[in-house]
Amino acid sequence: MPVPIADSPLFSASDLGDLLDEEVSEARAMLVESVVWGWLKPVLKLDRRPNMDDPANAQIFSWALELGVVYAENPRGLSVYQLGEERTQYSVERRDAILKDAAETGSGSTGGALAPQGCFPALEPWPDQVRY
Repeated sequence: MPVPIADSPLFSASDLGDLLDEEVSEARAMLVESVVWGWLKPVLKLDRRPNMDDPANAQIFSWALELGVVYAENPRGLSVYQLGEERTQYSVERRDAILKDAAETGSGSTGGALAPQGCFPALEPWPDQVRY
């Protein structure tokens, strides 16, 4: 069973279940959320999950939930699956499009507000050198 996530959850099992139109256990939702955060974290350049109750993070919530559905429907990343006469085709491009959109937005918040803005001087070394 996956370890519960200490940071703010990206979505709930019921959110994921509503979009998948099926019952989703908490354990499965935590696994899906871990995979989604693994995709989003390097793109958003954030150390911790953002607070999903903050309206400024609505776009991140949207990306996370859609990526969760993409993963839950196709955990192996297949483009096509065929068994006898039955054939299922998946859109593997959607995941890449979401991640590209997140990367272009900066940190994922409106206008990249979580990213540093402006020009900053170089940091002084720490601790300060003591002169005698």
